[in-house]
Amino acid sequence: FNATATWTDADNERHSATETFASAGSIAGGSSAASRAKDFSTMIGNNLRLRTINLMSRNFVQYSSSRRSSWGSDSTLRDTLANSAWNRGQGRSRWVAVNGRTSWLPTLPWGDFINLAATYSWQRRRPDEQFGLSRSQYASGKPADLRNYYTDAADESYDYALTLGYTMELPRGWYVEPKAEYGQQWQSASTSRYRLERLGERWAGATGFLPSTRDSLQAAFDWDNSDRSSTLTRTYTATVILQKATENMEFFLVLPLGFSRERMHFCDYDVDTVATRTYRQFSPWLDFSYRKGGQRHSLSYEMQTTQPDFASLMPGDDTTNPLARSVSNPNLKATTEHTASWQSTFRCDSARLTWHVGANVTVVSNAVGRRTSYNTATGAYTYMDDNVNGNWQAAAKAGISGKLGARRRLRYDARAGVDYQHSVDFDVAYDGETGALSKVNTVATALNLRLAYTLGKLTAGIGGKLDSRHSRSRREGFEAINVFDYQYGASLQYTIPLLALNLSTDIKMFSRRGYGSAEMNTDDLAWNAQLSRSFLKGRLTAKVTAYDILRQVSTKAFSINAQGRTETRYNCIPRYVMLSLAWKFTQKAKGKK
Repeated sequence: FNATATWTDADNERHSATETFASAGSIAGGSSAASRAKDFSTMIGNNLRLRTINLMSRNFVQYSSSRRSSWGSDSTLRDTLANSAWNRGQGRSRWVAVNGRTSWLPTLPWGDFINLAATYSWQRRRPDEQFGLSRSQYASGKPADLRNYYTDAADESYDYALTLGYTMELPRGWYVEPKAEYGQQWQSASTSRYRLERLGERWAGATGFLPSTRDSLQAAFDWDNSDRSSTLTRTYTATVILQKATENMEFFLVLPLGFSRERMHFCDYDVDTVATRTYRQFSPWLDFSYRKGGQRHSLSYEMQTTQPDFASLMPGDDTTNPLARSVSNPNLKATTEHTASWQSTFRCDSARLTWHVGANVTVVSNAVGRRTSYNTATGAYTYMDDNVNGNWQAAAKAGISGKLGARRRLRYDARAGVDYQHSVDFDVAYDGETGALSKVNTVATALNLRLAYTLGKLTAGIGGKLDSRHSRSRREGFEAINVFDYQYGASLQYTIPLLALNLSTDIKMFSRRGYGSAEMNTDDLAWNAQLSRSFLKGRLTAKVTAYDILRQVSTKAFSINAQGRTETRYNCIPRYVMLSLAWKFTQKAKGKK
């Protein structure tokens, strides 16, 4: 049995700078947002195991409640300012969920065994309300667009799966398990939006409350951007598992073939229909490893197919944001991803070292790209998801670790890697559509070094890390991108014998260079510390942790693909001290000694 409860009261800031690649000239954008979140969440779980009949069950109940408020602004530029916008909002939501898994593995007298399992879950989010006030202004002289939205959303779902497997022992240590599974999933979702500014001038700047009568609220109903759906999915899966494990070899092959049937009732202003679709899914998985002496070699392969969300295939568009219109694509296809990996590890006991090398490659078929049209008069975008081919990635890595000295007190660890990504997406079109593709190649490198020295109850260490990304493209006007992230620092852990008190602390410098935004090229020093002690023969553990004592940490994020790059800086109120108490419950079954 275990239970957790968490209260959060956080202030967060986000600042982003974007560059959208386009053949007719790149488009710049910037945005800032601030939010305050007051969240409460709790989870209660129970693990049950009856060894005499080999029955296991894990069940959880979760609940969360959230209240949020936000403010934000953004702008779009191409040579000159195209538009600017601001927004503010507030919302609340509650969520409750129950999930679990129960399995029974009885062993038959002749050595085979049966696998019976059931997984189940249910969740509901209600209420899920959001008030939002926004104003978009255009440099072209077009009248400003003021919107006062109220959004009332709710969703509920359940799913369960029943599995029956039979494991048979074959000659020479092989095992085969044919398995059948039936799964059912139901989901209901509704989104009702209201344009309160349509009720008159007094609603143009008011947010956070609703009209006093239902008739007045219905008069503001946004038919174009409201919808509801209910979906039932039944899945039948047949799987064959073949495996063998010896002293020197492990082989594991999974061959699942599934058939799914979905039925959806979808309703919005333009469409009220019942839609169905069926599809087959084959997702094989192979894992093989071989050991001999101080060597270990492993190979793996996996294929994953992801279907587009059924609701996203329904005809329609989303115009809630006048600067970013989204259009659905009923012809969107499933995405298939193939991943293969290899690693070899070598151990030399006489030299007290271990080293490894490895590589992996991923090829994506029918990846989900985005067709984007940019309106030069307003600076607004229109988006539609569509399939695109040509995306792939390959990586290689190597590392070495060991101990030095007669007593092996000094340990070293060095790791390096390189990753090549070929990103393909649709080129951004100006005032129309285009089928042209945009391609960007990125090489990412990583280097990690660490030294640690242990003497009795004292462990001290130093380390450093260097990551870099280098992007190139044959696109006209593309400027090479080279960004660097590096960090270095020290750590210390010590147990005070007389007090049985555990002390740990670490200090680390985070540095970034080469980014387009000056706010991203920073040096942040982070210092954390922790004290912990156990009581009552280890049953109770008390811990005090202080995070970001110097209050310099801010999170940075960088992403790049074939359509553009984004640099984001997150600031919050991260410095805090946390006290935690953990109690370990143990109970022996009756009659056991």
